[in-house]
Amino acid sequence: MGGRILSPGIIMDLEQFLGKGGTAVDAWQNAWYLLDNSQLIDPVEQGTAGAQASVNARNRDFDGSDFYSATEVDDETGVTSHRLATVAAGARYLGVAVDWSPYATASGNRTHRIVFGDGTKKAWGYIGEADAAEAKASAKTLTAITKINPGVVSCVGHGYSIGDVVYFSGLTEMTSLNTKYKTITASADADHFTIHDTSAETAAETTGGACVQKLTALGTTAVKLYSTPSGATQSLTGNGGINANAITSCEVYKVLGAFTGDQVHSIVVKPDDGQPAAAEKIWSISSGAAGTKGMEVLIDTNGTIQISTTEDGTNLETITSDAAVFANGAQTDFTSLGLTIDKTTGTGAINVNGSDVASTETITTGAIFDAYAPVTLGATGGAGYLNGQIARHITFAGTLPSANDLYWSHHRNKLRYV
Repeated sequence: MGGRILSPGIIMDLEQFLGKGGTAVDAWQNAWYLLDNSQLIDPVEQGTAGAQASVNARNRDFDGSDFYSATEVDDETGVTSHRLATVAAGARYLGVAVDWSPYATASGNRTHRIVFGDGTKKAWGYIGEADAAEAKASAKTLTAITKINPGVVSCVGHGYSIGDVVYFSGLTEMTSLNTKYKTITASADADHFTIHDTSAETAAETTGGACVQKLTALGTTAVKLYSTPSGATQSLTGNGGINANAITSCEVYKVLGAFTGDQVHSIVVKPDDGQPAAAEKIWSISSGAAGTKGMEVLIDTNGTIQISTTEDGTNLETITSDAAVFANGAQTDFTSLGLTIDKTTGTGAINVNGSDVASTETITTGAIFDAYAPVTLGATGGAGYLNGQIARHITFAGTLPSANDLYWSHHRNKLRYV
């Protein structure tokens, strides 16, 4: 590799590379940098079983069915139950029977993100330090628990918050809830709070007693969760309505820097058809599902380049090149795309081979944010597969003075600042 320049702003750098003696190596050299360049991680994996992309002059082929995605490093396998505190100032998670502490980051930029699903909603957090040994506050006296959906606990002056995890013991009628941990989903008033669906429990609790305790720590195999890779806010991101008592999935991904604010993407691509029959996605952070958030870059059927963001998976904010970037049919050379998003001003721009090709357009700043879907090259959400080659993809945190301040010269094999 000649002329490689690493800026502190680079948070992703993917390229095919040459091995010793100039021999092509059948691997994708990938280095996703955290914002201070202090850690190199290797998070991209082949997304489909048949995607054996070839090595061709340091370019990665995509054949219309394969893709490369952020690596899922763990899931809920082995977890016997979930304890998820969603409280705003104290989010933390324990997957019972699985030790999550190896993913913990005591300080600095966090290296892993965990994504939770309840079947319909998603929420996620960045894994910080391991939690302390399990600890409970003093027991409070409850007088009743209803046997309905959702169950309501009567507890005068409980002082609990939505998202707190509580522990039950000593119940007389609703004995099936004894030794169980539940997350408070609502607090109607100072004397009542709501937990999970209790309609299948043994019986309504009418005797009560000092039977409920708030957990102040979940245990040393649990982890604290933060809303950003490096911030200090201990809370979750995503759908605030997720049911913490009904978690059906959790996946861990390596952190891919911060795609939430100002950003520049430099992509070198050669599509098989510059004006495909259906739009083809070069990269995305999107599940493609309704009700989800995301961002993607695509080649449209008329050869234009588009940046699209969405807050709900349906309504799009789109920046489009002023004219076709690609002619119809097979491309004979690689094209360097520069994609700039300025969250501060709520604008974006597109640059091709060092020249601006899209008028600066307004884009809703709220749509440019963290998303639970992993970064994917070549496809997204089960549709829009790329047919063609990608030589390099670099992402910078922050914006440059103009879109043509950065581009990749494929023939010179050099990252240039101009």
